[in-house]
Amino acid sequence: TAKGRLFTVFRHPIDRAISLFYYIQVADWEPSYRPDLQEWTLEQYATSDVAENNWMTRQLTNQLEGDLNDDHLALAMEVIRRKFLVGLMTQIGRTMERFERY
Repeated sequence: TAKGRLFTVFRHPIDRAISLFYYIQVADWEPSYRPDLQEWTLEQYATSDVAENNWMTRQLTNQLEGDLNDDHLALAMEVIRRKFLVGLMTQIGRTMERFERY
């Protein structure tokens, strides 16, 4: 049997955080909907407890709370290396070609 493999397209984490900031202000269908953030600046959001804190690393290492360290980063990177075919949003054309070839 063939082994399955996951694929993912990564965005720069800052681009992703900015997008999320604006999205949760208007996405009233989402549990994370926060219309009050319409009154906030991006800087206020980025320095608040509302902004995500290394979401991907936390999910991949099951360290959902508390501090992260270099060991968590190394583990997350190893999981991605072993399990995922990775593409980049900034190179979406090349990414899709790569996925199609795989």
